[in-house]
Amino acid sequence: MIFKAVFFDVDGVLLDTLPAHIQVCKNLAEKNEPLKRSIPTAKEFKKKIVRGDKEIAPMRCFFKAVGFKEEEINKAVSWYDDNFSDKFDLPCFDGVEAMLAKMTKTLPLGIVTSNVRKNVEGPLAESFKHFTPGCVFTKDMKLSKSAALVLGASYLGLEIEEVLFVGDQKRDHEAAKTVGASFLGVTYGWQFDVGDKGLDLVNGPEEILPYIQSKNDR
Repeated sequence: MIFKAVFFDVDGVLLDTLPAHIQVCKNLAEKNEPLKRSIPTAKEFKKKIVRGDKEIAPMRCFFKAVGFKEEEINKAVSWYDDNFSDKFDLPCFDGVEAMLAKMTKTLPLGIVTSNVRKNVEGPLAESFKHFTPGCVFTKDMKLSKSAALVLGASYLGLEIEEVLFVGDQKRDHEAAKTVGASFLGVTYGWQFDVGDKGLDLVNGPEEILPYIQSKNDR
């Protein structure tokens, strides 16, 4: 199958936001010393939280995974949605802008994320221009990732099998698999790791376009 469009998850794929997410949790737990002490560092996160198969997205699941109680989560999510991109530096991974600029010359690009648009468009800055306006799906639209992929394919006049979804979590893979889209995992994000079996994986943004070209050249 030739890939005719590429959709990206954002956090852990385009934006290097895990350290900021951990710091949000520590800040919001400021008055709860036991919780604050239990929150892992960004380095520990994969090993202690994610590799244990805990759900970490959307943000409600992230707060729960690091120990927030149910009655604390609504307030935490509200603060996060309203303030995250204003309060923290959310850089793109090295190589993302160059990769997107090259890719958009031959392929339409889209976004499928469980984050709010504010926390996506602002941090991506000039890189946001590479994405087709009708193919940006965020939490604000209240769609599942699977539904967003189907709508994106339809908008572009493509079969879902012609769409590649690039993500960093098992739920991203499941979203693609559910509707028949292809999937590429990244090991530099929040969940997948080098050596994980049963998936096509890349280890850096600079490897994504060569992967696509290798598939399309067959």
